[in-house]
Amino acid sequence: NEYQIMSSSAHIYNTQDDSLEAKIHAYKTMRNELHNIEKSQKLSQTKEWQDRLGTEEELKQAHTVIKNSLRRALDNIPDVDLQKAQRQHLMTAKEVSDFLADKQSFGKSSEQEIDRIAQNKADIKKARSRSVSKEREKDFDRDR
Repeated sequence: NEYQIMSSSAHIYNTQDDSLEAKIHAYKTMRNELHNIEKSQKLSQTKEWQDRLGTEEELKQAHTVIKNSLRRALDNIPDVDLQKAQRQHLMTAKEVSDFLADKQSFGKSSEQEIDRIAQNKADIKKARSRSVSKEREKDFDRDR
């Protein structure tokens, strides 16, 4: 299935430049997209919408991509820049509060993701080690 091939770290996060304004805009866009995909997932359970929004798997993949994108947006804005964003009227006090809540919420899943990646790396290292050992055995057998 083509959707299973998609990386669990796939994202659509992109900024026009490295300015705080562009980063805030990207964060707000990703947050809005997360709300949209969550609404779509709920609507897809209704008879009127289930054939229009994509399959359950497609919506699940879109949700993952958008969550990854929001996580990147959150990681790209240091907390120290939030006051500056508020002073420049790029974010309201409520948006700053929402940002901090999102960062705390997504931070927990980021830690889980880091643990998962570390485990995957360890598994790959073991598999490579076994593969190298088998190659050495073949070389040894050939040399006899």
